[in-house]
Amino acid sequence: MVTHEIISKLQELKLLNQLVVCGVVPANWVTYKEIYDYYVFERKRLMEKLSSQQRAKSQSVTNTAEKFDMSSDSIYRIVRIMKN
Repeated sequence: MVTHEIISKLQELKLLNQLVVCGVVPANWVTYKEIYDYYVFERKRLMEKLSSQQRAKSQSVTNTAEKFDMSSDSIYRIVRIMKN
């Protein structure tokens, strides 16, 4: 099970906020999940539009970075965290 799935399951069970308050789960992971969900949505949307998978990935990172006012490197790091 990857980090994103664990966070989603905890959110579904209404345990995530309690674990964040207790310090068991880092608070920034809630934001990371939101960012990752947007990235995945953008990637799927762009895969339908663009012919190149790599171009769709790069563009989805750029779009996500612009939406959340972050650097592309930060988005790549968040994606790595959520996939592990």
